[in-house]
Amino acid sequence: MRTVVFHMAGIESEQGNVLGVVGTFIDITRQREIQQALKESEARYRTLVETSPEAICVYQDSQIVFANAACLRLLGAADLRHAN
Repeated sequence: MRTVVFHMAGIESEQGNVLGVVGTFIDITRQREIQQALKESEARYRTLVETSPEAICVYQDSQIVFANAACLRLLGAADLRHAN
């Protein structure tokens, strides 16, 4: 099955009478497949990082902006609010 986007616009005379319509179909099947693959990849990455037994954190602008459970345990923090 293909996924398409359909755009339609009316063509009117100066008096406002409809003279016709113009339409376009754009096949976005590949874009949808890529979006789905990216979503699945991000979910796998998120699960890997969040469940890793190794401490993983992201430190940005002098603050920890992400820490997995192993990192929070290492820091002795219940959550990110207590990690900084």
